[in-house]
Amino acid sequence: MRMRTRYTRRDGETFVNAPCGHPRAAKGYVREHILVAELAVGHSLPPNAVVHHVNDNRSNNANRNLAILQNQSEHCQLHVRLRVIRAGGDPWRDRICSACQLCKPIENFYLVHGTPRNCKDCCKKRWHDHVNKKRGKTAA
Repeated sequence: MRMRTRYTRRDGETFVNAPCGHPRAAKGYVREHILVAELAVGHSLPPNAVVHHVNDNRSNNANRNLAILQNQSEHCQLHVRLRVIRAGGDPWRDRICSACQLCKPIENFYLVHGTPRNCKDCCKKRWHDHVNKKRGKTAA
């Protein structure tokens, strides 16, 4: 049985035959964008490095469409900031509320474990809904 030199998944991500001993090889294949990024920088990527597709198109593995990030945490931060930009906000001052999905200044958020989740307006509304629901149950 002959091994394929490359294949593409339904989501558009392309895999190619891994060079012998490649650290990111799985079942003999490695993601093409990783090889393209390694070729561009001239050496293999650090173990925690993440390659991001700038235009979110996984099948576009051109150099100009790839960005190398230090780790998955930095990659998540990038996506959070991109969502804020797409919502019309400033990625350094604004966040998107997970409850109402509106872009608001970070001062309008309570921090939960150091991370802004819901804006103060949504938190107050949820608290009042909770209290009213409890009062309604005790009165019945």
